[in-house]
Amino acid sequence: MTWRKIMVPLIAQSGAEALERVSAASLGAGLMLGRALDAHVEVCCLAAGLREPHDPLFAGVPGSAIELLTDEIDKRNAEGIAQARELFDRLAAQFSPKRDVEPGPSGGFSAEIVESIGRPAAVAAERGRLSDAIVLAISADAPSQAYERMVRAVLTETGRPLLVVPVTCEALSLERVALAWNGSLEAARAVSLAMPLVERAEELTVIAAQEDGPISPDVEAFADYLRWHGGTPDCVSVACGPQAVGDVLQEEALKAGAGLLVMGAYTRSRLSRIVLGGATGAVLHEPRLPVIMVD
Repeated sequence: MTWRKIMVPLIAQSGAEALERVSAASLGAGLMLGRALDAHVEVCCLAAGLREPHDPLFAGVPGSAIELLTDEIDKRNAEGIAQARELFDRLAAQFSPKRDVEPGPSGGFSAEIVESIGRPAAVAAERGRLSDAIVLAISADAPSQAYERMVRAVLTETGRPLLVVPVTCEALSLERVALAWNGSLEAARAVSLAMPLVERAEELTVIAAQEDGPISPDVEAFADYLRWHGGTPDCVSVACGPQAVGDVLQEEALKAGAGLLVMGAYTRSRLSRIVLGGATGAVLHEPRLPVIMVD
């Protein structure tokens, strides 16, 4: 199993400084990952579309006003798309992927940019299902509600691994990988989908952390599973409070020298997340290292 196609969704919106920063970080991390894996990187430039004129939202609105609004949105979309293309061309020049390649299993490192009009979250989720992994940068200062919705959508509606990176990420190190293990379905799925990176890692660290209750008893069995894939993992057991687990997982991964953390997302019930919080929200708020998450 290998990752051959990686998607990097970018929201096309000109003049938004915070959005520009996360777009640059997302694209940089996506190209770094594509180069490391000899994979194809699809940069999906997402422009928000206008509702259809017959939508009840426009009831009673003069046609001239709708036309003016449409023209303004088209103008902003064109500016945002041009800005995204300039960013893509600039970073592609640094990483030197192949361009204009046809789909194939052994094409090496390549990249392209495509455009799509519609609700960014819905389009990103739809295209994400046709990728092996998705890459997005996260900033503690959310660039927009549309960006937050897109992050949630690709995490919960694609069935694909999401690599979230800090907006300050300048390098992607895959030699040392940490794996968060609590025995949940989501944790097992995350490890399975991230196996191309797990197998190529030189060092593995298993972090057994439980948000409430005892540490999962099958940690050594999980380590044996990794040994079947050629790994020789170290195991660390961590006791933590219910709201601190996301920070604890990242702290332990950094202590182990890991450049990547693999974890399941939303391993609690919805009610438990509302009442107690959870690791996923902490990581999505402010990642301290690159993290692969799978719901």
